[in-house]
Amino acid sequence: MSQFADDTNLFCADLESFKEALKTVNEFGRLAGLALNVKKSKAMWLGKWVKNISNPLSLKWMRSPVRILGVHVS
Repeated sequence: MSQFADDTNLFCADLESFKEALKTVNEFGRLAGLALNVKKSKAMWLGKWVKNISNPLSLKWMRSPVRILGVHVS
């Protein structure tokens, strides 16, 4: 996890660890009075693209590079 101001980036090994990380972020948010804005959140597979017909965790899954704090990640 990396954070800067109101940006949070999670790097997880698989979908299961991503679900656990989101649970932790949501629990912290519940205690701190904050909320993750899912509408503005983006997700991307790093490494081999996993073909998935569904939309895991109802997030916007990107296939093109994403800019994180000025660095393009693809």
